[in-house]
Amino acid sequence: MRKTLFSVLSVLLITSCTGSLKKKINEMLDTDGATSENAVAPSDAGLTTSDNINDLPLFAVAEYGTHDWYVPVDFCPVPRFTDEELNSLSEAQQKEEEERTTKEVDAFIDMLKKNKERYVTLLSEGKKVALEYVSENLDMGSTGTIAFSVSGDERDESMKYLRFTKTDRQRNRRGDNGLLLTEKFLKTHRLLDFTNKYDGRKFVSGKPLSESARMNIERQTDKRVKSARLNCEIDGGRYCFYTVIFENSADKAFAMQVVTTPEFVSMGEMEDAPTDDDGKAEWAVGTTGEYPVIDILMAEEHDGTLSLWYSDTAAEQIRCGVFTVNGNKVAKRGYYSYHIW
Repeated sequence: MRKTLFSVLSVLLITSCTGSLKKKINEMLDTDGATSENAVAPSDAGLTTSDNINDLPLFAVAEYGTHDWYVPVDFCPVPRFTDEELNSLSEAQQKEEEERTTKEVDAFIDMLKKNKERYVTLLSEGKKVALEYVSENLDMGSTGTIAFSVSGDERDESMKYLRFTKTDRQRNRRGDNGLLLTEKFLKTHRLLDFTNKYDGRKFVSGKPLSESARMNIERQTDKRVKSARLNCEIDGGRYCFYTVIFENSADKAFAMQVVTTPEFVSMGEMEDAPTDDDGKAEWAVGTTGEYPVIDILMAEEHDGTLSLWYSDTAAEQIRCGVFTVNGNKVAKRGYYSYHIW
């Protein structure tokens, strides 16, 4: 009798979970749960309403020893599904989702074609540098690629890009990068001073996470804080951006991005990673141990919202996006992801 009851309960639990998953998928696709499993999202689904791309900051990298700066083309649409949910879609639904993301990337490239000459100011290491548009390579090459190891036709065949040059004609240093901005963006967003705490070799000392903030985090997460790495101080220390590492549990490591403000301890989503036999976490492909360095490229306020634009670098990869701080929440939005070769 117990075995029978357990089997019935197991079936009910699985059915309930499957039903919840299907319900969420139907809501995301805007379909009725009673319709066919092959129902797909409306074909006119366009850009997500949360993305205003016309004045979106562009990630830019310097070509060493020249005056030129490149915007390698990439755009990451907001995902509507987790990997599990995506795998649960029908073939037709997966195709529709692929078409939606392709449509958003195409719209971003169209924006670049129309607005490229409006991007005239580079923000690099907190300093403004005047740039002027030179040329584009948008009709050939791959998105999501930085190919400075080649030049000429081979570069054009490898990466889509916009090319700009510095008006002061000073040569670039190795590894320079930053954000390219429009005048409209600069007029509507207030830039804040900031200091990254990683000097290229190590993290330098700064404002430690307070005991009250630590206790708040542990209470909210029900996890014990192991360490809190200060990534950046913003606006003279009025805001501080930390990566908080928690004690390992069940062969997993845990981390969270935290921003302290005068009013809140603002917390992001809990991140986890598998650990090896020594308890070291694999936070990114090809890297084991310390959490990857996060560089802040720009700190700005708009309509009362603090935004921290970041880049993080793993083995042969650079990603760029923004942490948005609202109340006690930190939301992460990745915009660009590049393979370096």
